[in-house]
Amino acid sequence: MWLFTRAGFFSVVDKDENERGEGEVCIRARIGADFTRLRDLYFPDMPEVVIEENTDYPYRIYVGKKAWAKVTALMTEDIDYANFKGMVAFEQGYDRSHLYGEVWSVMFNSERRLNEKQPARRHIR
Repeated sequence: MWLFTRAGFFSVVDKDENERGEGEVCIRARIGADFTRLRDLYFPDMPEVVIEENTDYPYRIYVGKKAWAKVTALMTEDIDYANFKGMVAFEQGYDRSHLYGEVWSVMFNSERRLNEKQPARRHIR
């Protein structure tokens, strides 16, 4: 799952190979400051950030799914803006807002590129 939030951009995945136990997810970020904002805004008892070199997301934390669900619930309760990109420009700067605008543009164009009549595929393990 990709999350574009007030704190930053995160990729959330289930990494079975982390050997940290079942029921955990790996929260990944490309920008270390995103985890600082995440901790300050929503997750004061956030675990230590692990830095892994030579990966597409060098900053990572591993947390239980229930703990992460509480964090995302707080993010949802914190929505107090009418325009996400405008809030991002105000809180994280125009460079970040511009990048999010590029993502918005790609997804806007998806309406023409994707055939909505095709059923969504579900990943089955």
